[in-house]
Amino acid sequence: MMVKIGIIGAGAIVRRAHLPTWKKISPDMVKAIADIDLNLAKKVSEEFSIPIYTDDYKEIINDPEINIVDIATPTPTHFEIIMAAIDQKKNIIVEKPLVLTLEEAFKVKRSIEKNGLKLTVIQNYRYYPCVIKTKMRISMDKIGQVVSINGLAHSKFPSSWTRGKWLYHKAGVLYDFLPHLIDLIIWLNKSDPKYIYAIGGDSIGQKMDFFTNAQILIEFKNGTLCSVNTSWLTGSNILRLDIHGTGGHIFLDVKDNTFLEVHGTFTPIDNFRRFLNEITSLMKRIANKSFFIGPIYYYLPFFKDFLTCLEFDTLPKVTIEDALKNMAILDAAKISIENNEVVKFDDLIGKF
Repeated sequence: MMVKIGIIGAGAIVRRAHLPTWKKISPDMVKAIADIDLNLAKKVSEEFSIPIYTDDYKEIINDPEINIVDIATPTPTHFEIIMAAIDQKKNIIVEKPLVLTLEEAFKVKRSIEKNGLKLTVIQNYRYYPCVIKTKMRISMDKIGQVVSINGLAHSKFPSSWTRGKWLYHKAGVLYDFLPHLIDLIIWLNKSDPKYIYAIGGDSIGQKMDFFTNAQILIEFKNGTLCSVNTSWLTGSNILRLDIHGTGGHIFLDVKDNTFLEVHGTFTPIDNFRRFLNEITSLMKRIANKSFFIGPIYYYLPFFKDFLTCLEFDTLPKVTIEDALKNMAILDAAKISIENNEVVKFDDLIGKF
């Protein structure tokens, strides 16, 4: 299959991650780019030698030569663009989160399956070596049954990196960096949630109309208990998972790509091992240059895997079901904060 890609959105993530990655795979694969700012679309098309630029995304999805639509626009626009692309029988790559509501997510799922198309959500953190190693060790029962997971997903307030206001909807911080952490938990634990309870909102009393901080408790059907904290308020970029099993513990700092497995009581020797792991990881990341671009480094294997799933007609590594569970947990957390109630996962899913 001759692959031609149309990119919708010409923002920083496209210029820093999407386009350099597609160009590494094939210099002529990207045929067109669209952005509501026509001057920006033109500038990016010239910089990356893209034949067509436009301010109307429908020109891209109506192009019969384009068979993959890569969507990197603000989340509130995802649903409309995805549904239009499905209508034109396009396979889809979309930045996280999939859409803005669980209802929209179900509509996307049904439409994708009805039309026999492929859709994946960019969850490139799965490709960090420390995450892959964690997945392998859990799958091999090296830490026994997973009893609990503690996760942190902190990111800087959006005003530090964008002038756009699209993240300032009611759910706010829940739909920013947190979907990456939720995806890792879903992928590593391989169980559906049972109950979700969350507290938070605007927890420092700034009287904002959107959530800036949240603590989420999740009970999974396999018995695993999970606590997740996400915040815009700490001025930090943190993505960490502490995983505790009946036979050991895994301490995972995703952004620094460090992994530490401990059996029994944590000792000073383990602190020394952690220090060595951090230094070793740092040297490796400098050597392979991933240190300088962070998670952007892992767009390449993610995009290649999607091309492979199209070639061999297999499921994407990040499936629509994965995206749906992610959306359900986010939706449940929002409902729980607003109503101060425990949300039963199956009841929430059953509404759609």
